[in-house]
Amino acid sequence: MPFYRYDVAEHAWTRLADAPVGAYSRCAMAMQGDRLFVLFNIQRDMLLYDILTDSWLRYSSNPTGDQTGTVNMAGDGQSIYLAPGWFAGTQSSS
Repeated sequence: MPFYRYDVAEHAWTRLADAPVGAYSRCAMAMQGDRLFVLFNIQRDMLLYDILTDSWLRYSSNPTGDQTGTVNMAGDGQSIYLAPGWFAGTQSSS
């Protein structure tokens, strides 16, 4: 899947290494230093994008074990926080 970086000063897009996933409709990202942690809604694995080497690594399993419908992630410099959502009808509301 194509992956891009936008240079704000130059007003230009640069294509980076393709993400090792097929088509997706949503993803969440959290940055920690020179690394970007990415969870795509169709993935059961969290991917790690290394900015310095322009490369991807399958990093960790999705803790829910499910394909998520929506997902939000944030980082605080030490940890990544994940708040998953689900496709309608796949999770109970309780």
